[in-house]
Amino acid sequence: MKKMVRFRKRKDANLLVASVLLISVMVVVSVAVDALSGKTVQSTQIEELAVSSFTFSGGNMISIVLENNGTIPLGIAEVCIDNAKQQFTENSTTIQPNHCVNLSISYTYSDDTNYLFKLVTERGNTYFFTATAL
Repeated sequence: MKKMVRFRKRKDANLLVASVLLISVMVVVSVAVDALSGKTVQSTQIEELAVSSFTFSGGNMISIVLENNGTIPLGIAEVCIDNAKQQFTENSTTIQPNHCVNLSISYTYSDDTNYLFKLVTERGNTYFFTATAL
């Protein structure tokens, strides 16, 4: 016949029960935190901005057609040309996925000059592109 294991002291049994409970609580909490962090939702939400075209006209006007190739709507928060923040207007404040928007910038430019553009979205993502005024 097998003998049952008996704890020598009641403290030993309490320590074992407490350890099992602590491990169980930690597993439950980690699963809950992972589920509530929304990792699966965030991984499918992609913000991707592309420049479809740009036009320099009249010596002081730049038009840029921006396309949202991502899966979530986005907005433009800031436009910089050669690291100088510029005022801009757009025909829509939000660019829906797979749609375009026309961005107009009043800026005096010189022909045959390369310009570095920096676009910052409302979520803080930054996109760069260069263009040459012709």
